[in-house]
Amino acid sequence: MTGLRTGTEREARVDGPVSVSLSAAGLKTDVATLAPLITGKLTVDLPGSVSKDQISLDEGTLRSDAIGSVFECLQSLDASTSVATVLNDIASSAVSND
Repeated sequence: MTGLRTGTEREARVDGPVSVSLSAAGLKTDVATLAPLITGKLTVDLPGSVSKDQISLDEGTLRSDAIGSVFECLQSLDASTSVATVLNDIASSAVSND
């Protein structure tokens, strides 16, 4: 951490790469249209970076038995703007009307 001041007023600033990985054996939902998409193990990986001006996700992934998503996002902290790109591969069994 850089920029840490002592005294009654503190400011912490973190610059550099970050990586978050999460997994769950399963999720439960009451939303019928969402349930087939989150069946089975769910994993999320979020590599990116943080600076004083922006948060960037470089190639995040979201995977379950039925969905594979890849996304990137840039969040500007000064202008409160976001730019995101999302690519989804969804199993046909998760969206069928049968």
